[in-house]
Amino acid sequence: MSLCMSCMKEIDDYDVCPICGFDNSEHTPFPYLPLRTILQDRYVIGKMCSENNESICYLCYDNVKNVPAIIREFFPKQICRRSYDDIDVFVDDENFDTYKELQKEFLAYFRKIAKLSDISALPSIYGIFGQNNTLYTVEEKFDLIDFSEYMERSKNQLEWSVARPLFMPLLNAVSELHRNGIGHYGIAPQNLFVTPNGKIKLLGFSIESARKAGTPIDPELYFGASAPEQYEPDSILNDSTDVYGFAATLYYALTGNLPDDVEKRKIDGRLLMSTSTVKRLPPHVVTALANGLQMEPENRIPNFEKLRSQLSAAPTVKAIQEEISRTSTIETPDYNKKSDAKQKPWFIISAAISFVVFTIIGIVWLSSNPLSNLFNSSGNATVAPTKVAEQGWTGPTVPDLTGKIYDDLVKATSSSNSIQIYRSFQDQYSDTVPKGAIISQSPLAGAAIKEASGSAVYVVVSKGPMYQQLPDIKNMSVNEAATKLGNMGFLVNETDQYSDTVAQNIVIDYSANKAGDKIASGSTITLIVSKGKQPAPTQSPTTAVSSNNAVPANQAGENQ
Repeated sequence: MSLCMSCMKEIDDYDVCPICGFDNSEHTPFPYLPLRTILQDRYVIGKMCSENNESICYLCYDNVKNVPAIIREFFPKQICRRSYDDIDVFVDDENFDTYKELQKEFLAYFRKIAKLSDISALPSIYGIFGQNNTLYTVEEKFDLIDFSEYMERSKNQLEWSVARPLFMPLLNAVSELHRNGIGHYGIAPQNLFVTPNGKIKLLGFSIESARKAGTPIDPELYFGASAPEQYEPDSILNDSTDVYGFAATLYYALTGNLPDDVEKRKIDGRLLMSTSTVKRLPPHVVTALANGLQMEPENRIPNFEKLRSQLSAAPTVKAIQEEISRTSTIETPDYNKKSDAKQKPWFIISAAISFVVFTIIGIVWLSSNPLSNLFNSSGNATVAPTKVAEQGWTGPTVPDLTGKIYDDLVKATSSSNSIQIYRSFQDQYSDTVPKGAIISQSPLAGAAIKEASGSAVYVVVSKGPMYQQLPDIKNMSVNEAATKLGNMGFLVNETDQYSDTVAQNIVIDYSANKAGDKIASGSTITLIVSKGKQPAPTQSPTTAVSSNNAVPANQAGENQ
């Protein structure tokens, strides 16, 4: 079988691939592995996909699974090299110990990630092996689009109603990473990708030594998204470091812009957000962004459990009244001044937009939704007319896609020259159209296909019924329950309570609901989470304070 080394499709005897245009007679630039290198008598190396100062990623073909895959080669090029006539990696004597330490860090890091391959937002690593004096990881290859392309399709700005179901599963995935002692430290738009069914995938993993200054590897940092401490030698990276990157990326998704880079924010730590953007966003989301983008780690949201709580929190009447008196500039502490660790960031929304704040909290913005005509008065999607006919046309026409499962159609039409299906990324609720099926399409069925290259068909996919039955979440871990409810479209909050029978960080029950209740998707659900057994009273005030802080927030639940 003759394969193109760029798209891994069969190309017979062609040098230039008729599918993707890649010239397979070209030689790979040094020091990358040559095309068609065989590793482990199994993996055929294709073109280089990406690289940083830690590793090089290649497209490959797995001859056992008979599928394309991605291979990552550990290659810290500042301390190792490859000769022109050999694929082995060489290290000079003075760098040998450093190379082995970094190699050990690489192996431990990706072994941990491989254990979490069942989390859909993370890479699925199914192989790790040593060869050529270095290490390799193998992961599944998915059909993905860059997040930047997704943003372009969305006019470079997402509504919170669209961003929330995209980012909350990602938040849960990164929370689970940190529960397992894994930090990403490179959460940025460049490392986010979107699957054909509209789910986010986080890639671009690298060891911690490649994510901060002061190590043998020059760090790969991201403008506007890397946290200030990553630029400081001997700094400590933890949950709050990834909170900064996540908040910066969510800020980008909601506003179309990244925060200023660290050097500029050291001089002026404010986050400027236009009044029109503030009008669009729920106040608690803006507050969470401000708290997550604090320059000093001790002032920042400390972990993803707290971030999820702030992004999910329904604002109280008091909070609404406070927002009315604020401006649209998010104030953050001056990086060069001492700040109280308990100081909360705050911003002010002028009284002139107070009515808008109440409106944002009280209604769904159907008026700003270009697909608002797809809704009936109850808020459920209704199927628009699906057939149109052009008089006198006898050529090919657009097929009727409504009611068909989107994922199945994408697979079935992947090699079609007649139509290309594009998802609107504005899924809608429907009591009549099953989840994952197509509600409506544009152009309508029967429209003429006059272009030789085929027709682009844009579809709206059903999110299923607006009202869903709450599952039984008793005795689940708080992260497991939050993930389950988040995937159903609910916002999750939590309240802690001592329990003699339920272990710490395990869900006791719902606060105001019960399993089986039918609740509108998007509603905020509060969980009662166990704090474990109440500690025995003590005579020493100092000891009592110590006991209350015995388990830092970023370690909660690690012993489940």
